[in-house]
Amino acid sequence: MKKFFNNQQPGTLISSVLVIFRQPILLFYIYLCSCNSRIDFDNYILKEPKLVIFGYLTEDSIISVNLSKSCPLYDTSYIFIDNAYIELFENENYAGILNKLNNGNYDSDIKPKIGNKYGIIVNYNKSQLSAECVIPSKVMIDTAYLLPTKIYDIQGYKLSQFIFTMTDNENEKNFYMLKVKFSIFPNNIIESLYYPDTTYVNAGISSFDYSIIEEMNDNKLSASLFFTDSTFKEKKKEFLINYFLITDQFTNNSNKYMLHIYLYSLSKDLYFFKKKLFKYYLTKNYSADDLGNPIEPVILNTNITNGYGIFGAYTVDSITLKNNF
Repeated sequence: MKKFFNNQQPGTLISSVLVIFRQPILLFYIYLCSCNSRIDFDNYILKEPKLVIFGYLTEDSIISVNLSKSCPLYDTSYIFIDNAYIELFENENYAGILNKLNNGNYDSDIKPKIGNKYGIIVNYNKSQLSAECVIPSKVMIDTAYLLPTKIYDIQGYKLSQFIFTMTDNENEKNFYMLKVKFSIFPNNIIESLYYPDTTYVNAGISSFDYSIIEEMNDNKLSASLFFTDSTFKEKKKEFLINYFLITDQFTNNSNKYMLHIYLYSLSKDLYFFKKKLFKYYLTKNYSADDLGNPIEPVILNTNITNGYGIFGAYTVDSITLKNNF
């Protein structure tokens, strides 16, 4: 490893041999086989934590960001920064100061517009951070429908399928994320307008489409699918998506469900941040058989100058399908 605990420098390597032997050859052999090492933690130099910004902007929703300090490895506490001075810019024009809330949260009454660039400058003590992003265009789901077919993946999961089509914006470089959820209702109220006790469940999804496999590196079930328009040339694109009914509630014939499909258009920085964050969660939560090599560290992308985190933007279109099978 090149680094110890990410933000620490390696200490002194101490080796010792405590046994004396009569035969020189045997002594040399034992020396090679019984070398012990320890790390001198007293000589470790801890780096000053950096500020971390999380801001997710979308159209017609107030701008809000969270400010905290980075934590050392194994430290689960959060150090929120409540007394920073954060300036907001819209299309490089000064737009005001973010309101101070609590737990490191700041907001503004300004609602982002598609195509506009937004930036922030954060001043806290002697630190100054900055970041900017552009609100991407919304890409609509043109059509979507469920298929009656069932398939089994290589892990033995029984999968249902749906198809959706979208029209890519040829004037922009587009970065996409697909998510699917279920909502569960009793049979006797599935047709009504009011659904009490609705439960929403994230679905496991996968695809054999090259555009998605190219970005995901496999076709296993996942909570999110990532893809870009660099992998397909068509303006109008059709996707076949597999989905897995995660909860046992879906196997009960007394329940039906609605399928909610969400197509996100992400800013470039947010796209790569989300992909790396997704990889981190896979590495943390799943076995080596699923991941190949969970030992490799995951370096998260950031667009924060002099800090960590993300200041990104997205738009989302959604469609709801009723299960009739």
